[in-house]
Amino acid sequence: MASGYDGLLEILSELRASISSSVSATNSPEHAFDYASTAALIKSYEFCIAAAESTSDRSYLLVASLRGICEDFISLKFIHEKKEGSKNQIVLLRSAEEAYASSVVQWAFFKENHPDQNLYYRENFSEKVELIRSELRTMLAGHKIKQGASMPSVFYMANSVGLASLYQYLYNATSQFVHCNPRLLLRLGWESESNFDFSTKHFGNYYKHFTEFYGTYLLIALFEWLATIDAVSIRDKAPAALTVLKKIFTGKERWPELVTFEEMNIGSLSRNLFYRAPSQLAENS
Repeated sequence: MASGYDGLLEILSELRASISSSVSATNSPEHAFDYASTAALIKSYEFCIAAAESTSDRSYLLVASLRGICEDFISLKFIHEKKEGSKNQIVLLRSAEEAYASSVVQWAFFKENHPDQNLYYRENFSEKVELIRSELRTMLAGHKIKQGASMPSVFYMANSVGLASLYQYLYNATSQFVHCNPRLLLRLGWESESNFDFSTKHFGNYYKHFTEFYGTYLLIALFEWLATIDAVSIRDKAPAALTVLKKIFTGKERWPELVTFEEMNIGSLSRNLFYRAPSQLAENS
């Protein structure tokens, strides 16, 4: 599956004028959500640039980043819709929790592997983490939060804001890249007459197509949502470049799949005779 998104970089460059990457540098808690949402949009945009610029033999290494972009979108949308009055405080508390929790595990790693390095650390960081988690659980009372966690699961948040199918699809796609996956490892093998040659470059066109398509899909969704809440990162709510992107990508007859016909050695005749689209099955049920 070759990509074929000619002109993508040019369209993305035009869209950049509609995105503001600057927020007032007051360091005020009142701007925490603005900071986070602006960073999420810029991160999504720059991923699309990287995917468009990447050669097919390097695109495999980009796929895992889609999950973080997707989770940024889901989490920010959940916080804004369910706890808008506390959105800035939640962002700040989550930031502090992650810094302290990372410092604790960092200390344990360096203590075992590189003990002479000076680190940011205090003995009470673990206690601080628990206090912050308790405060967040109180603020988010009424939402299902697993024991020991500070926020609902991403799936819970996605389901709460109508993004469950998107999350499950990209979670499945990207989990293959951050966890051990025998199917994905074996798919890196390219068969010749006498052996298999393994490389992340194999299936390169597929991964380039996948990262460009779903990177842009997420960018469009995030941009349009931020426009509805008058986010400071949006300069123009309906730029022409966004319309062009939507026409190119959502108008594609075939979107990149997780499991392809090509991977399963199913030719065009067999797929037309024996396989159907979800819409066709719904019509016949």
